[in-house]
Amino acid sequence: MSNARNLANLLGTGTQITTADIADGVFQANKNLIINGAMQVFQRGTASTGNNAYSVDRWQHKDNASTVAMTITQDTDVPTGQGFYYSLKASTTANVTANGFLGIAQRMEGYNINPLAWGTSGAKQATLSFWVKSSTAGTYGLSSRNNAADRSCVMEYTINAADTWEYKTVTFPADTSGTWETTTNIGNRLWWGLSATGGITSTIGSWQNANLYQSSNNVDWSGSTATATFYITGVQLEIGEQATPFEHRSFGDELARCQRYYEHSYPYGTAAGAANGGIGAYHIHAGALRANFYGFVTTRYTVQKRASATVTVYSYGGTSGQISNGDSGANIGAASVIQNGATSFLIRNNSGGTLADQPIIFHYSGDAEL
Repeated sequence: MSNARNLANLLGTGTQITTADIADGVFQANKNLIINGAMQVFQRGTASTGNNAYSVDRWQHKDNASTVAMTITQDTDVPTGQGFYYSLKASTTANVTANGFLGIAQRMEGYNINPLAWGTSGAKQATLSFWVKSSTAGTYGLSSRNNAADRSCVMEYTINAADTWEYKTVTFPADTSGTWETTTNIGNRLWWGLSATGGITSTIGSWQNANLYQSSNNVDWSGSTATATFYITGVQLEIGEQATPFEHRSFGDELARCQRYYEHSYPYGTAAGAANGGIGAYHIHAGALRANFYGFVTTRYTVQKRASATVTVYSYGGTSGQISNGDSGANIGAASVIQNGATSFLIRNNSGGTLADQPIIFHYSGDAEL
């Protein structure tokens, strides 16, 4: 009996499953190369308001237009009946100035795009699918670029009606040229363009030796309004020329994938640096500590990082670069980090003096984003 018939028997009478379904990966686990495509992980618990910042995990805010205030956060506006509970929402308060750009991006690790084999003779097509809703209808551009940003492919999609959820798919051709990262650095830069300026091209659907990220036909999403909105969810990038149903992963699975790039010790959804943060903080009792530059506790990450993280230490009251007395919560001295790697870091006394025997409390954030 064929695999398709076995699956049909398991799923019940009337279910139509073809060998094409199986070949296209409808039932394949880990087919989605995107992390947090359903926008359900929101560790930081706060909106992003600046270029290269993060709000919804793994989704980067791109904004170099000096007069534009774009905000990105998690939202509960989602397409009906698709199994999604969260979306990413971008909103703005002004229009884009000349030579500016606005966008949303996910930088994908080299290890994660290796199945595409881009840059080799065995390169494969990749299909991107997503749900989108915008206050501005029209043509939008999106792109894929390599680590060096010297290899680009720009695609277009059309939002037909304002303020309406629509499902979109585009297929990137196989790229047998260029240099594509295969390990822990940026393997692919996926970009959704929101403005009509910067990095534009009129050549759509083919790979070019240039740093291009949106279409010359791109609508000016923000326009002259102060209330422009853009929502996206259900983002999936998979091998092949056919979009398949979205791969819904468990929250725990998706959270662990996100923590490879960022984690903090605060409760989930609480912004790093929040005041009076006892829950989740590290509590230790240290004997008298010698003066400057001596470490006093090694802290291990929940998930091994992509690379050595940038670590920020916070006191009980939320002051960065400080540790606190575990009884009173008062700051007791400056602290910094040494010996930080992909699995752990060591906090050191940086106060300039000897610390007395006392309980110590601190929080941290570890950022290994691409």
